[in-house]
Amino acid sequence: MEILSSRVFWGGVIILLGLSIILNAVFRINFPFLKVLFSLIIIYIGFSLLLGSFGRKGVNFSGNETSSVFGNATIKVDESNLAAKYSAVFGSQVIDLSELKLSSDKKISFDAVFGSQRVIIPKGQKVRVKGSSAFGSVRLPSGGDVVFGDQVYTHDGDSGSTYLLHIDGDAVFGSIRFDLR
Repeated sequence: MEILSSRVFWGGVIILLGLSIILNAVFRINFPFLKVLFSLIIIYIGFSLLLGSFGRKGVNFSGNETSSVFGNATIKVDESNLAAKYSAVFGSQVIDLSELKLSSDKKISFDAVFGSQRVIIPKGQKVRVKGSSAFGSVRLPSGGDVVFGDQVYTHDGDSGSTYLLHIDGDAVFGSIRFDLR
């Protein structure tokens, strides 16, 4: 299994182990580390079955959604192949929107669950990015990080940019990084 050699998996294991030690040492709360780890593996299998990508690696296109489960993908996007949702579950994605030219306002969601995403946004694009995180990290184009909670970033683009790109980025035990280029 490729997950056992991924940085995201081992990073999550180390974080859970550290939280377990802190909870036990400071608050005298016994955190069942192995049970939680086993539960997360079962949850992963459930996600894989629901997303229809168990045993497949890479990018899976399903309707208006693109997902990477246990795989790595680089996706070059223009308006003709723009999906409404991009998900990385125990996998990683690089989504390059730098060639995107909008003919109307668009909304895109990015979800990283025990995975990572890097999203490249065109510098001249008018954009609103809402980052939400729980036990993860969302890095906004301004350089600000969201670790717990929500934060909003707006960019007016250049004078030729009339359409707004609405972006929601949600990270749960994962990471999403938004870059302007």
